[in-house]
Amino acid sequence: MLESINKKISIIDYGIGNISNVIAAINHCGGDGRVISSYAEINKSDYLVLPGVGAFNYAMEQLKDKNMIEAISNHMLGEKPFLGICLGMQLMLEKSYEFGEIAGLGIIKGSVTSIKSRQLNTS
Repeated sequence: MLESINKKISIIDYGIGNISNVIAAINHCGGDGRVISSYAEINKSDYLVLPGVGAFNYAMEQLKDKNMIEAISNHMLGEKPFLGICLGMQLMLEKSYEFGEIAGLGIIKGSVTSIKSRQLNTS
């Protein structure tokens, strides 16, 4: 169980991610999970969680449309705790090549590339 930290653990809802499972896990561990969906709420948060499932490009479009990119960057630059889950962590990188070259949040140097598969000899 988490020690009583009396801090908001904010889960960003930008239309992509399994919000209910993330909040259930945080609350199960003794945290105070809250779903947020605005720039102002991100700025007030002590801890941020960015979940994500789906395509990198669509996720970045949603963050832009909801005016969340600057707030997330400010949170990270302020050295506040952040957790990216799955696609949420990939978005922290500079870019992705999932469906062409797509700019990410640029918090972490690097890019998302596909893992090259190789044919296995099944004979």
